[in-house]
Amino acid sequence: MQQIPHSLPYNKALDGIRGVAIILVVLFHIWPEYFSFGFVGVDIFFVLSGYLITKIIVTKSERGEFSLSEFYRNRIRRIFPALIIVLSATVIVGYLFLFPEEFKALGKHIKSSALFYQNFRLIDEAGYWDESGQLKPLLHFWSLSIEEQFYILWPFLIILIVRLKALYILPLIVFSLIYLSFTLNSDVNVFFHSLTRFWELSVGATLVWLERSSSLQLLVDKIRYVIWLFFLLAVAFFYQENSYDLLKSFLLVLAVGLLILSLQTRDNVLLSNNLIVFVGLISYPLYLWHYPIISYAHILGVSVIENGVWILITSIFLSYLTYRYVEVYARKQTDIKVIAGFFVAVVVLAGIGGVIKNQDGLPDRPHLASIKEAQLQFIREPAINDKCEAVSEQLLDSPRTFDYCKSTTESITDNYVAIIGDSHAHVLYPGFSEELKKKEYGTVLLANSGCASLLGGARKK
Repeated sequence: MQQIPHSLPYNKALDGIRGVAIILVVLFHIWPEYFSFGFVGVDIFFVLSGYLITKIIVTKSERGEFSLSEFYRNRIRRIFPALIIVLSATVIVGYLFLFPEEFKALGKHIKSSALFYQNFRLIDEAGYWDESGQLKPLLHFWSLSIEEQFYILWPFLIILIVRLKALYILPLIVFSLIYLSFTLNSDVNVFFHSLTRFWELSVGATLVWLERSSSLQLLVDKIRYVIWLFFLLAVAFFYQENSYDLLKSFLLVLAVGLLILSLQTRDNVLLSNNLIVFVGLISYPLYLWHYPIISYAHILGVSVIENGVWILITSIFLSYLTYRYVEVYARKQTDIKVIAGFFVAVVVLAGIGGVIKNQDGLPDRPHLASIKEAQLQFIREPAINDKCEAVSEQLLDSPRTFDYCKSTTESITDNYVAIIGDSHAHVLYPGFSEELKKKEYGTVLLANSGCASLLGGARKK
């Protein structure tokens, strides 16, 4: 593998950690039943990324060599080229195979991924573990968005700390962010929200200060086998987990931090293994490539579990090509025109996503003309209409409390049939309303997802 110039002395084991993290994530997405804990690979990435970026800023700042323009130029060279390739491929495949409603949704995700706010887009959509998440080729861009949001303001804070010669403030920042995460725990989507994830990157940043203590380094070296056991147990705690648990995440992040510290004093045979390091080197393009392939397999009706090995091989092959012929080339570029070109390309992709969304998924694509009837199944009507707002209040003498409320009549004095139930009632409503219309009956739908529509009844979350 051709090496890329590094801003810090190269440590193979850190690429090994990247390799472990991406292996966990990919195995989780392909075989979630067997590797249900694999999503923690993203948490590992957060800690490692926070550590490396902060160390670069601190080291160069203390030498008087740090430049904000150079920092952001390097981020563009590191992030944008592979991003451009994967987003472009995702758009092309979507153009060829997705129905308009699906392509419209992808257009929104192309824009939010290119502009790094995909995590906020997903807050209002499907959860990470929802089955419908498999149909979103860019679901995984949520973590990249959080990292880039973090790096917008973080350099300014670190520069200030270095100038004040107050690196000891870093732990205080970490504890403040952890406290913020706890206070927000019940009010926001804790999995996707930036404010409940920044603390993980800041823990990695704190390691830059902690590793300067020779006594701490000596202690960490002595207990390195205990740290490995702690790390393995922290990962195992997430077995069969299907939600973001802040306490478990704290233990995992602590274990990863200790593991990174332990790698500063001696080589690690496992993490320095050439195969693990190779996977670590291609980890970024592999993270970008693997999920669109998995998602499109779901969309096209290909069994991901049965074809998982081929999906894995394809992902690794494309990732190697992207690393070898795109990333290596891009990270050697110093011409500001080339960097500007990367930036413009990402903005153009965001604009393309906006056009796809505003044009309702480009329904007039020539190759879709013969299957217009099949496209109707993807058109989801609003869950609530104005007639039902009025009828439900007449019926119940209270404002509407239903997720699904539709009606073909405006008055309860008309002849009508009420369909009351859960999401299954919502599915039955269109057919009933059409048939009842032939008999001059109206139809009213009163339904809630996950439970019966009982006033004052408990809701299933």
